[in-house]
Amino acid sequence: PMFLSVFRFELAYWFKRPLTLLFFVLFFLLAFFSTASDSFLNVGGTGQIHRSAPFVLATAVAVLTAIGQVITTAIAGTAVLRDQQIGSQELLFTTRMTRAGYLLGRFCGSFLVMLAIYVALPIGLLVGTMMPWIEADTLGPISVWGAFQPFFTIAVPNVLFVSALLFAVGALTRKLFAVYVTGIVVLVGWQVTQQITSDL
Repeated sequence: PMFLSVFRFELAYWFKRPLTLLFFVLFFLLAFFSTASDSFLNVGGTGQIHRSAPFVLATAVAVLTAIGQVITTAIAGTAVLRDQQIGSQELLFTTRMTRAGYLLGRFCGSFLVMLAIYVALPIGLLVGTMMPWIEADTLGPISVWGAFQPFFTIAVPNVLFVSALLFAVGALTRKLFAVYVTGIVVLVGWQVTQQITSDL
């Protein structure tokens, strides 16, 4: 019961905030212009490769998921620190709430909010491929599953890993600085590995 109470509170907290809708719209626009525009994000839809090809959509999801890690840091990484920042953490644990229920509820709530934001990526990619200004010969068959498969196989595992890492750092250190430094290190590590693998 304590887990569900914390879980529902976390969902209500984020879904009532305009910032959550702003993040969703931002992700939608990033994905939309990735497929609807040639000059925004070059993810491989050029030449003989259709911009609606599964490889192109998967690449776009991977790149945008990495870029969106900043938002993951802001939501999942700080979820466990919010009560400490306003000084209500000690008050919470004077109730029957267990530490495990509190942490699990906070994490699951923030993770579900992240998924609700990241689902804007496949939606934006699909809508972008349907724009009337896109030349028909640059498009292949448009598949809903072709956009949502990389969301489930690339975005969800990545968001889960980064969210769990940042949440754990916040819970262990109780320092916002440590959470943001970890987020930066993960992002830089991703860029370095991308550079190394691109040279193979």
